[in-house]
Amino acid sequence: MVRRSIEAWNAFIPGDPSRQDMAGIAEEFFDPDIEYEWHGEQLLPDVPQQVHGIPAVAGIWEQLLGAYADLRLALLECIEAPDNRILAVVRQSGRGRESGIPIEAHMFQVTTIQDSVICRLQIFRHRAEALEAAGLSE
Repeated sequence: MVRRSIEAWNAFIPGDPSRQDMAGIAEEFFDPDIEYEWHGEQLLPDVPQQVHGIPAVAGIWEQLLGAYADLRLALLECIEAPDNRILAVVRQSGRGRESGIPIEAHMFQVTTIQDSVICRLQIFRHRAEALEAAGLSE
């Protein structure tokens, strides 16, 4: 599920009418009442760090994609955790849309799966925090 959702993200091209919209992609993978939480520094100005529901999550994704010219995610590692959780190490790379400056960052994503869909998605900048949230330790 985690791998397929990242592949769908990478296949999405904003403004391409032949592609499914971001909300449609989110509906395929997420529970309608998904909880999305970003832990750490503000991701983008005016982007909430915690939202609920597919429209809100899709809105954050569209804002994020709008800030970068070619944002891509790479799944580097997946670790099974208790209580239907997965800890994923993800590399985010791309170039700023206005600046053209390349970016690369690693994030740690704790995904909770229930009834074959993602019901909670927590994003962390630090591995130790993600391990704790996933119920794991080093």
